[in-house]
This record gives sequence, C-alpha cells and structure tokens, in this order.
Amino acid sequence: MKKSLEGIEGVKKAKVSFKERKAWLVVDENITDKALEEAVSRAGGYKGKVINRESMVH
Repeated sequence: MKKSLEGIEGVKKAKVSFKERKAWLVVDENITDKALEEAVSRAGGYKGKVINRESMVH
C-alpha cells in the first residue's frame, strides 16, 4: 500500500498503519481530497477519507 500511494503523482511520502487503519501522506497542495480518496481505493481496494489536512510551509 505504501509503495502504491507513493507512486501516485503528487504524493511525496506515505506512512501506512493497517493496525490503526490509517495512512499519513505528504502531498502537493493542489491535490484534492477526492483525488486522494480515489487513489487509496485504487491502491488497495480500501475506502479512504481525508480526516485532517495541514499545510506545511518551509
């Protein structure tokens, strides 16, 4: 799942916990929540939902 998510255009980093049933992603700011949710579904057949989105400005 991690490699599948990191293979999506705009996803820079992914961390997946099957135990917690969560994934944490670092993505380009122009990716929509819907696109992320669809990508999770395609990557592993799971239903995904963005529950929190934070901006990381350097």
